[in-house]
Amino acid sequence: MEEKEKKQTIDYKALEENICDTIKEWQMKIGYRREKMQLYYKDSSLCSLLNIDLSLTGAALLNALAGFPQYSASRLGECRFSYQGSRFCIEVPEQGTLFVKENKPDSAFLKEFIDIVRKKGVTPEEIKRVFSSYSDDFVFEDRREDDLGYVFFFKEDTIDKYVYCIEWDEFGTTYHRFTKKDYENLVA
Repeated sequence: MEEKEKKQTIDYKALEENICDTIKEWQMKIGYRREKMQLYYKDSSLCSLLNIDLSLTGAALLNALAGFPQYSASRLGECRFSYQGSRFCIEVPEQGTLFVKENKPDSAFLKEFIDIVRKKGVTPEEIKRVFSSYSDDFVFEDRREDDLGYVFFFKEDTIDKYVYCIEWDEFGTTYHRFTKKDYENLVA
């Protein structure tokens, strides 16, 4: 009974939403191609998305993911999972990438954000202007001393629910996008 209760608390919806958001982000950056996509997650990130014990790893986490392919099959197709150490791969078939293309609209904010970070010589102030054009209620932190670069995110999830860590190097501007829970775990 106790194990059954644990399975009922698994949040497959949040995982599917994150998969779709990640696929959409890539489609907005590089375009759509009719092909499968492999997404990689740390075990702690998957646990956080599934709303389960963060200490689950390996086979135990794979077991927690066992019901996801059936849960999402009508939308994403037959997703497959594999892992090596603490790194999990979720393979989303062509059906899933097509579903995202046809059913998940582009985010105006994300489009503008991607366009500005691609711009040669973009500054933190220009990125701040993109955020402030959508809401004054956002966070901007200089976390370079923590090797996180500049951190931006909206306080409310209605515009965008991710945390963006932005850095500059000799190749230009790069960013990493985290869920708020993953970001909190990263800085804890």
